[in-house]
Amino acid sequence: MPYGVCRACSWIVEKRARSCERCGQSLPFDYTKLIPAHVLDEARHCFKELSNISASVTRIQKRYPHLDSGDLTSALTQSLREDHSRIVAQPRKSLELTSLRNPRDVRAWHAKLKCRPVCVVVDIETSGLIINKVMPRVVQLAWCVVTLEKQILEKKSYLVQPVGFQISEGSRRKHQITQEMALLAGKPIQDVLREFDADLRHHNVTVCVGHNLHEFDYPIIKNEYELNNIGPDFFIQVSRLCTMRFSVEITRIERQGYASRVKGYKKNCDLRNRRNRNRLEAFKSRLEPLRLKYPTLDELHRYLTGKYSLNLHDAAADVAACAECFLILAEYALEHGARLEVEDQALADEQKRLEEARQTAAASTQRETARRPWWKFF
Repeated sequence: MPYGVCRACSWIVEKRARSCERCGQSLPFDYTKLIPAHVLDEARHCFKELSNISASVTRIQKRYPHLDSGDLTSALTQSLREDHSRIVAQPRKSLELTSLRNPRDVRAWHAKLKCRPVCVVVDIETSGLIINKVMPRVVQLAWCVVTLEKQILEKKSYLVQPVGFQISEGSRRKHQITQEMALLAGKPIQDVLREFDADLRHHNVTVCVGHNLHEFDYPIIKNEYELNNIGPDFFIQVSRLCTMRFSVEITRIERQGYASRVKGYKKNCDLRNRRNRNRLEAFKSRLEPLRLKYPTLDELHRYLTGKYSLNLHDAAADVAACAECFLILAEYALEHGARLEVEDQALADEQKRLEEARQTAAASTQRETARRPWWKFF
């Protein structure tokens, strides 16, 4: 249906019109009035469950096939944005040092960030997944150069022309970038990589940040450098920080199936027997490294800010969400890393004092032994 509803007078107007014929009100139109209220409520409930607008629209269309997918998408997006503007975002949860069982990651982040470097947050959309070490190609590349004082120095996003490869159907359904769209609106990958490298050098970036950076974004971008004969010298020298790995112990999202496996083990053994209780504890300890899952970017962003990401699987939106999460995590790492550094220094000083006291006592005993006559030893 190529129509919208004017917000001022509720007059039905064509979507391509620039203003309302009745009152002269300019865009935007109110798309929520095109969809029945109960259908829109169902779509909002599906979005809370799936956290994905396109998947929610697909599910609703199966129940109501007569509705237009474009109208439903516009109405759901507008409704969620209005809710987001009305509801005050929840205050971010206080990140306590005790929530981390292993503060090694905090020390690593503090060591890289204590000089307050310029950082770049990157995200890509690809033609597929990494299968048997075969790298997919980049379809969209976005980056944002930020400082730890929350100042944005550069923010760019480009579609890449898919020359010599095809975008897989699964990836197209996720990021909604078709082959024709990328060919028409994209830029050559060589130009995009040169501009990316020029921004890194111009701002003297020393830290690269991403969500799932080590396993996905970094090797694919490095592969694009090598395929196009552009030296990745500066990009390789930059330190790397992954918000996904760092936040596992912070979000503490339990992996699906862990509780059911422990419950099944308890059900199949008699816990009145001490040996079976010990076996249960051993079973839990074996499963402990697999208990927590890596949080998705949407889960991390929602945990830290209380806000929903309305445009998932778009590199520009993902970069903005990742940068917001990174600045919160960096503030946490700097604060608690400094405390850990003081504690480590105090522990080292105490160990040094004890070692000096031990050496002094040994030297004193040696001098006392040297002054005694030989017959005193018998």
